[in-house]
Amino acid sequence: FQWLSIFLFGLAWIPIGATNILFATIGQIVIPNQYLGRINSVTRSMGTIAMPLGSLIGGYTANVYSSQLIFALASIGILFISLVWLLHPKLRAFPKADDITA
Repeated sequence: FQWLSIFLFGLAWIPIGATNILFATIGQIVIPNQYLGRINSVTRSMGTIAMPLGSLIGGYTANVYSSQLIFALASIGILFISLVWLLHPKLRAFPKADDITA
């Protein structure tokens, strides 16, 4: 089952990559040019700061509980966020990137 887990894990990252491109495109359209660098640097800095903290918390909880529980909880969280996007009328009717203006 290890090869199947690796395959499914890789497959799960495809929509995440597509979503990252979509959000970056929308950010470049909506954010005024004079603030684009500042906002991108703050966003990337926050992500960079959050990664080791998430690794620390994830490692500790996986050690105390189990890796399966951590992955199950993370999966439930991602599923919950997906359902919010699916069921929220404004998010579901999100326009195409070409149709968004500043």
